[in-house]
Amino acid sequence: MPVRILALVLLALSASTAFGQIYKCVDQHGVTQYADQPCPGRSGGQVDIHAAPPMSGAEAPRAVDLRQAERDFQRRRVQQRREEEAESKRVAANMQRCESLRARAQVYRQAGSISSLDAKGERHYMDDATRQERISQLNAEIARSCR
Repeated sequence: MPVRILALVLLALSASTAFGQIYKCVDQHGVTQYADQPCPGRSGGQVDIHAAPPMSGAEAPRAVDLRQAERDFQRRRVQQRREEEAESKRVAANMQRCESLRARAQVYRQAGSISSLDAKGERHYMDDATRQERISQLNAEIARSCR
């Protein structure tokens, strides 16, 4: 146990010197040197060292809040899943609608005569011109929305 305490004390003392002051020392010949202690008999003094701002003028990058970044990522992921599900439902509904349009067009093409009942229960037959018009409308709708 005492060895650990001694190691921690030595570590703390060595760490404090790492953040020490820098001194500029100029000798009588004008040669400049930098040291971690003042140089006796030489001119110079403490050097104030600061980080230089970025040359591009941009601000220094800020620390990223990882929790907020994770929440944002999860929010985008949930939104993307919702959009994919909505698109999938839209595609499935369109496919079902197209199948229905094609089936109705096929019935109009293959049927010899098409009839419907009115409110009184009387049967009315569709003439060929109306049937061809309805087939054209269905084909146009299929071409427009079913690719």
